This record gives sequence, structure tokens and C-alpha cells, in this order.
Amino acid sequence: MNRYTPTNKPLAVLGALGALYGLRIGYDLLHSVIPYFRPSKLDRYLETADGKTPWALVTGSNSGIGKAFANELASHGFNIVLLGRSKEKLKATKAELQTRHPGRKFRIIVTLPGQCTDPSKVSFPEIAKAVRDLNLNVLVNNLGGAMPRAEFGTIDYYTTGELTEHINVMATFPTLLTSTLFPALMRNGPGLVINIGSFADEGIPYLPTYGPTKSFLMTSSKELAREVKCEGRDVEILGLRVGLVSGTELNKKKATFFMPDAADFVKSALARVGCGRMVIGAYWPHALQSGLVGLLPEFIKEKGISWELSRRYKEERERTTTKQH
Repeated sequence: MNRYTPTNKPLAVLGALGALYGLRIGYDLLHSVIPYFRPSKLDRYLETADGKTPWALVTGSNSGIGKAFANELASHGFNIVLLGRSKEKLKATKAELQTRHPGRKFRIIVTLPGQCTDPSKVSFPEIAKAVRDLNLNVLVNNLGGAMPRAEFGTIDYYTTGELTEHINVMATFPTLLTSTLFPALMRNGPGLVINIGSFADEGIPYLPTYGPTKSFLMTSSKELAREVKCEGRDVEILGLRVGLVSGTELNKKKATFFMPDAADFVKSALARVGCGRMVIGAYWPHALQSGLVGLLPEFIKEKGISWELSRRYKEERERTTTKQH
């Protein structure tokens, strides 16, 4: 005898929807976690067309995360091109890394401060010429910086010139550099491009061009990753979202579990190579933090972000005003 009655139909529908929702959550969780258990495929880029030692070019490599990338890549067997805006700092970094890695070769490319803020003054053909004799397999777009004059500020606090220059450094320069060096990456293949982003791409207030330019780089990573796939080009594009890292020019605080030093962060970042994602959190505790925040109800998340950043902005303004007087 059929005991089904119309009264239990809504319960059956709700049960089915609940099961589907549970499956979706389980899938999303696995999708988020699996890449962190995959072994790095960085060694794949030690292969070159002619069998000679590969080179990696790291921008903003005179300190902090960039210097850590140069050091870690050299330890894996890459020769390194150091690109930055201070000749003296680059020379000091080169000497330090050469001592650490006597079997590796290092080369310097200097872009003067005014050039990165105005890419029209950069001779990109000269940069291409400077690496023409190298087996360039890896490009790390790390060059960047905090907002001009202060870490936090409203959009009208900065001049249009300051905003334009910051956008050029953070977004325009790495895009044009990637375009310039892409033929070499394809020629020497397989190639790897790593773009350094930030979790500030969520839209953190008081950073009017920092977060947006990082979002630009991550979208650019997705676009280029799909483009090379369509074209059948053997170049991996990887956008890495970054949280707080200690041991940089902007953060001298002691390292913690959720705030690694630059060396540990870079080890984690390079472990993501070949993870199968176009964009991913480079350091899994940062990704965990972001994921937990994402689970909060929208109104609580927005209220928390606005309150915390407003507090920090006011503290920064008071500190700056006191220092000026």
C-alpha cells in the first residue's frame, strides 16, 4: 500500500535540497584543501631547451619577499636576475646571495625610481636585450609598495599624480614586463609566471589603489592562464594572494603562525607551483583566515572590516600629524 501523502512532499524536497547543499559544501571544502597537498612542480622549470642552467627574474628583489624569492629559487638551482629600483641595494643583495650560493650566477637590472612610476620612461626592449642570452624560464612579478606617504588614506588624501604613479608601479609595469619577456619564456620553455597579489583585493578601505591593483593582477593571471591554454603555450601562470608577512620593509613585527617571515612564506608560495589553480592563497593559514571570514554573515563581516580599518586609519592619521608637528 502506498503510504506517501502530499503532506510529506515538502519535507522530501527540503531533505533533497539539504543533501545537495551538503554535497556542495563538501565539494567546495575538498576543492579548497586539495591544492595544498599536491607536491610542487617547480623543478619542472629547471628544464631548458638547450639543457643549460635556467634563469629566474625576480622584480623588487632587493629586500623582503622579492629577496626571499631570489634566495629560494637559487637554492633550487636557478640562476637569478635581480630587478629593482636601487642599484646599491641590488649590489648588496647580489653579493649576499652569491656568498650563499657560490654555484649560482646573478645579474642585476636597475629600473630607476621614476621609471616604474612612469613606464613610458622604461626601455622594455633594453630589458629584453639584457636577458636575451639567458635561458629565462621563470618571472616573478613582485615589485610593488604601500600607498604613497602613508599606509592608509582616503582617496582624496592622495594627489592624482600619486595615485597614477602607484597604479603604474603595481599594475602597469608588471603587465608590460610580462609582455616583454613572454617570448623568452616560451622560447626557453617550459615557462612560469608568478604574480604576487594580496588578500586586500577584497576591497579594503583606505587603500584606494593598493587593493584594486592587486585585484587587477589576479584577474590578469586568470586571463593569461586561459590565453596560454587556448594557444597551447607551455607557460604556467600563477596568481598568489598574500596576507601579512613579517621581515619586509613595511612589517618588522615578529613572525607568527598567521604571519610568517618572508623566507617561510616564499617556501609555501613556491610549493603552490603546479597546484592546478590560476589564483590561490600562497600560504595556507592566510587562506584559512580568509575562508573563515568568508563564512561570516555579510553584515557582520562588513561591520568588522569597517570598524577595524577605521580605527587603524585614525591611529595612522594621529601618528602622522604628531610626527609632522
